[in-house]
Amino acid sequence: MSEHSVGEGSMNAHSVGEGSMNAHSVGEGSMNAHSVGEGSMNAHSVGEGSMNAHSVGEGSMNAHSVDEGK
Repeated sequence: MSEHSVGEGSMNAHSVGEGSMNAHSVGEGSMNAHSVGEGSMNAHSVGEGSMNAHSVGEGSMNAHSVDEGK
């Protein structure tokens, strides 16, 4: 498990493997999570306070949102 941080209050976690969880954050208070694998969960967020969730894989959950404060 590798942890990397960029920007104020940013959080960057990267994981690879089945059911793995990869969280990457860039920008102030922004949250970006990316996951790859079966039943994986992929959340991607870009912008201040913005939230963008995207999922890819079997039985995965896909939520996509783009807008500041969303």
